[in-house]
Amino acid sequence: LDSSAPAAGDGSEQRPFTSLEQFRQLELAPGATLHFRAGQDHPDADAVFWGYGTDDAPIRVVPWGDGPEPTIGGAPLSERFARYAAQGWIVTAAG
Repeated sequence: LDSSAPAAGDGSEQRPFTSLEQFRQLELAPGATLHFRAGQDHPDADAVFWGYGTDDAPIRVVPWGDGPEPTIGGAPLSERFARYAAQGWIVTAAG
């Protein structure tokens, strides 16, 4: 996710999503990784994320790029995605 990208993309590294709303239609597979651009406070949304990780293939939420830890609506990634921990999600801090 890169909230500063010039246009909404397909979720790839070259054409990232620009809002949480774009995740609404996705079902994330075990082993998926969600990248959030560092140095940005991404606008929050009521989007529900679908997907279950496993012990061998958790769904990961990670920052990417240079800059401070990304936030969503002012909250750290770990807070925004805490409710998904029981579904096999892991949030990794920058650094």
